[in-house]
Amino acid sequence: MTHSQQEKLRPALDEYLAIQSFNADRGFGLMNTANVYLAQGKIQQAEKIYLKAIEIEPIFATSYANLADLYRQTGDDDKSLAILKQGMNNQPKAGLLRYSAGLNLYRQQQLAEAIDYFEQATKVEPRNPQYWYVLGLAQEKIDIKKAMNSIEQAYKVGNNPQHLYALCEFKIKHRDPTTNACINRLSKIVPPQVIKQLTGR
Repeated sequence: MTHSQQEKLRPALDEYLAIQSFNADRGFGLMNTANVYLAQGKIQQAEKIYLKAIEIEPIFATSYANLADLYRQTGDDDKSLAILKQGMNNQPKAGLLRYSAGLNLYRQQQLAEAIDYFEQATKVEPRNPQYWYVLGLAQEKIDIKKAMNSIEQAYKVGNNPQHLYALCEFKIKHRDPTTNACINRLSKIVPPQVIKQLTGR
């Protein structure tokens, strides 16, 4: 934003921060404040408040995820992974932390470990289509059949046509014998030009 735009936003932002200050005895209030500081580039202030949020409410998973993302943005993947593992210990039912750990390891090209965390995320939160989809993308390099099954599951739980499109893409790419059946399924829920684009490959 320009300086003028920032000044126009300031009253609303100050009001928002005042509300979060009122909720400073809860993890979400501190986390929201830290998010503002992070967006403003005030990294040290944001880190300090995320850590306080975790101290006050150690079972609130999103604080760990956001702090881990801060460390990712500053290039410290090891610290990012460590805070995610701390979060998993304190909140074992949070698929988000396992998913974030998987992304961390995938960026570091530790594929087997990344897939393990993505699989854990789908077990903890089996109704989250994003976890199944990213698991499928990661599995492509080691097991095409598992990858297709995971993307199929993403479509089943989320009913998002983009996941079915991705599945058909996989089948075309890997010359799967059920490719036509996949395209027929897709043709019932997307415009004809989408099918034309896909089959044109």
